[in-house]
Amino acid sequence: MRKIALVTLYFPNENVLKNIKLISSQVDFVFLCDNSPKSNETLFDGIDNTEYVFFGENLGLSRAFNNILKGKSIHFPFSEDDFIIFFDQDSTINNNHIEKLCKTFVDIESQQIKIGCLGPIFFNTNSQKDEIPHMKSKLTENVYSVKSVITSSMLCRFNTLSKINFWNENIFLDFADWDICWRLREKGFICCMTSNVVFRHTVGTGEMRIAFLRLRYSSSVREYYQTRDSIKLICKKYVPVKFRIRFLFVVLVRPFLHLIFLDKKHQRMKFVLYGLKDAILNQQGEFHEKTRNKKFTNE
Repeated sequence: MRKIALVTLYFPNENVLKNIKLISSQVDFVFLCDNSPKSNETLFDGIDNTEYVFFGENLGLSRAFNNILKGKSIHFPFSEDDFIIFFDQDSTINNNHIEKLCKTFVDIESQQIKIGCLGPIFFNTNSQKDEIPHMKSKLTENVYSVKSVITSSMLCRFNTLSKINFWNENIFLDFADWDICWRLREKGFICCMTSNVVFRHTVGTGEMRIAFLRLRYSSSVREYYQTRDSIKLICKKYVPVKFRIRFLFVVLVRPFLHLIFLDKKHQRMKFVLYGLKDAILNQQGEFHEKTRNKKFTNE
């Protein structure tokens, strides 16, 4: 069985190149899905088992991955039992990271568990803590059943992904990993997390504690996507109730906390309002600043 990695790129640099080399050394093939406005192909010259795919526009995470998996941008004969592993460009992995995940995946399958995806425990560089969901159930000594895993290091079988028609292209960026996990669960698959593998990952640009709340935050434009896609997901039947409540918090409460505690207050609120409007209008794809007031899109 082959191991195939898909990585989304957006303005990649030399640090990203190092990450790609680490990933490529552990898989049979890597697809680099570049959402940048200009080609970065020369940056990745010399990596033999890698194919660079330049879209010429920001397709978002879900559509970029689907263009590869559905053969829209390349012709690549995926096999039903291929391992597909997804990464963000800033993911740094250790030696044998992917091999350990694949071995754990096969071990879970051997126990007749209908596994949909597997992810590692990640060390949050903002909080300086390992991220382990509170809501989980133990399957084996080092494996847990969870509601969702993050995009980076999410390991699946190609045939399993095909059963849910791959990624949800209506979800542009944030929450796409949650969405794919929930749709897998709806089809009877189990999403798993293993403590056999741990890697470093940065969530957003920072976080702070406000009483009992942990408030994570990102760039202003990410608030647009998070607001827009929260509204899209609230009414989906496959979304767990806990997360519907969380999305209501994102839309109704979090903007006011950001107004109080974060910088670029006016800019953040503008993006939240754009997100609300575009969710109602069912807008898809990238936020196009040329159709907006540019003074609010300078990050």
